[in-house]
Amino acid sequence: MISVKRKSWILVFAVAAIPLGAQTAGKQPLTHETMWLMKRVGSPALSPDGKLVVFSVTDPAYESKEQSSD
Repeated sequence: MISVKRKSWILVFAVAAIPLGAQTAGKQPLTHETMWLMKRVGSPALSPDGKLVVFSVTDPAYESKEQSSD
């Protein structure tokens, strides 16, 4: 027979595991294609007064005509 204390610990672990399962449900594995098509951040550039920083962001594509950057 399982003691009350042991039942309490089983319940605590079961309740704690519910959010862990919910977080991993929407994730997808990282593949070559998802890595290749991930946006890329360029080198930082400072404004002349040094108060602002600008980064270029490249949106890659398999064809060079479809690639864009801002």
